[in-house]
Amino acid sequence: MKLAILVNCAFLWISVMLLVIFYIVLPASFGICDRWEDPVFYKLIKAILIYTANCILLLLYQKVSL
Repeated sequence: MKLAILVNCAFLWISVMLLVIFYIVLPASFGICDRWEDPVFYKLIKAILIYTANCILLLLYQKVSL
């Protein structure tokens, strides 16, 4: 169970870092503002929400099963 939580949190961290690097830091440094129209942006947001929900559910399941 702890491995599942670690894997979910790792994927969550990776997704957040990709979002920050490719959609906030790089466009701001190059003055590009049209990146928000990219469908990959919404896929990253959806992945972040899914991994966040998984982490929360796994943590709740672990607390309940104790």
